[in-house]
Amino acid sequence: MDGLHWDGTRPLDVVALGRIAVDFNPVDYYKPLDESGTFNKYLGGSPANIAVGLARMGHAVGFIGKISDDQLGDFVWKYFSAEGIDTSRVTRCRNGASIGLTFTEILSPDESRILMFAKARRICGFIRTTWTRPTLKARRCCSYPAQRCREAPRGRPRLRRRCWP
Repeated sequence: MDGLHWDGTRPLDVVALGRIAVDFNPVDYYKPLDESGTFNKYLGGSPANIAVGLARMGHAVGFIGKISDDQLGDFVWKYFSAEGIDTSRVTRCRNGASIGLTFTEILSPDESRILMFAKARRICGFIRTTWTRPTLKARRCCSYPAQRCREAPRGRPRLRRRCWP
């Protein structure tokens, strides 16, 4: 990729930070969700999927985030491990919070909808609201790991502070 330089002296090329979820997509396409009977389970959450994509491209990837302390958290942990993603900064929610779940309704090749299950006070991970002006405290939280690597943080954080590792 033009314009990007990967420093081979660092243990990780990229550290992704953000929401991890589990997606359920129907096997029987082009039906409303209430008529779908069989689903496949996938890793969800944009930052998690980006981390997997970069790992599959051969980059050394780490992740900072939270997973639930249940079977779905186990699924994510095993998935990341199988993809070679460093999970040393992925921790379990100990407050009973659940990982986000998403069901996809595939109605046609051009139309799909999603149904998300994530109670705002009990979700494990990060909120979906995008900050346009991060507070100084949140900016420091994002910047500290990047400063240790002499890099500027990239992206716009979408976080739930109490769920940070």
